[in-house]
Amino acid sequence: MQSKVNIIQHYFAKLLKEPKYAWAATIPFSCFDAMSWIPLLILMVLILRQGVKSTWNLMCANFVVHGLAMYYKEPSMYSWITASMDYIPGFLSAYILMYFRSWLWVAYSMVVFSGLAGLGIDLVFPDYAISQIQQLISAAKSMSLPVPVTRLTQVLTGHQDFSTHMLLGLQMLSAVFNAIVNLMMARSLQAQMFNPTGFEQEMLSLRGSRGLLSMTLVGIFLIFVLNWLSPLYILPTLLFYFFGVGMSIGVSIIIKQRIFEKFKQNRSQVATIGLSLASFVIPYVFVPTFVVMGALDSVMNFRFLLQNRVKTTI
Repeated sequence: MQSKVNIIQHYFAKLLKEPKYAWAATIPFSCFDAMSWIPLLILMVLILRQGVKSTWNLMCANFVVHGLAMYYKEPSMYSWITASMDYIPGFLSAYILMYFRSWLWVAYSMVVFSGLAGLGIDLVFPDYAISQIQQLISAAKSMSLPVPVTRLTQVLTGHQDFSTHMLLGLQMLSAVFNAIVNLMMARSLQAQMFNPTGFEQEMLSLRGSRGLLSMTLVGIFLIFVLNWLSPLYILPTLLFYFFGVGMSIGVSIIIKQRIFEKFKQNRSQVATIGLSLASFVIPYVFVPTFVVMGALDSVMNFRFLLQNRVKTTI
């Protein structure tokens, strides 16, 4: 009896060989916002394996169908912004990874996308972020939040310029996060079919970047010293990359501990799940820690230092 993993591999292998199955498997799901990640995942696998040229028609069809579905749900131009945020970062990140074979280049592309998309939305739809703040306040009023709604309203409206830029930056991060999670799943499926250990090695070898660290420091200086708020569009995405690098370092450290020897081949998965849960339950401790670790890894190699320390101890 085939395992679930083998069944999924067989399914994606059929999609790669028979384009008609890919059309049937993606178009229906693009009609539903909650299921749009399924066609995005399938399209990413196709892009990673076959490239953009052979997948272009399918990509455009899914984007148009998803955009029309969003427009039917909410007839406004903002619906097409939502559709673009759902699909375009995923298509771009998959192409960059396929072409450059580098997660660092994926990070650079997502930073550029966040900056250009944020500036574009701000210039073309200047009221978009304000409408999002109003929706946030309305949602807060309809929910029982621990923070008083009046206080939240005062903070958002009292610092409206900062709030609009920050909210738009967080929306860029949300789009990037959706794209990266789907890209990781797509790359994992591709690796299981053609190179079983490739994806794990890539994730455990993520490194910080001096270029991205410099962009982060310059952005913080521009925001808090010169009061130029446009870098808020990319700052959350930059910090997200360093969080990922810090998580990779944390997993690399943990799996070498004796307590994880009994998990054998699943050590990385167990450690990743554990650190992810810790970051979710106690975010104010683990998230800043991983961000700082990832940023410092841009100027010092944590894995190399720890390896030398172990050798010296022994």
